[in-house]
Amino acid sequence: SSISSTPSTTRGLAQAALSRPHHTVVIYMGLIRAGSLAARLIEHGRASSTPVAVVENGTRVNERVLTGTLATLPEMVTQARAGAPALIVIGEVVALADAARDVAQRFAVQAS
Repeated sequence: SSISSTPSTTRGLAQAALSRPHHTVVIYMGLIRAGSLAARLIEHGRASSTPVAVVENGTRVNERVLTGTLATLPEMVTQARAGAPALIVIGEVVALADAARDVAQRFAVQAS
């Protein structure tokens, strides 16, 4: 597995490389172009079911994390009215983060 991070404003992204399975992609400043980014990654072979997270206001008290798939990314961003600053995280690592959060919540409930 590997990771790439890039601003969405980069021209001529290496779509084939970023579309590899088991490759985590982190996109900065990509909310406006989320639909076209998702479409291009799917077009270049990334599964539409690939897990996706949008991290809005990361590390701030008003942090919000939205999760879905490449197929649902554009609608998710629009419906949730996601705003900048935000990161889009694409890859199986998103599913691992969801599982880790569930475990942490279970332990927190048991500890109370």
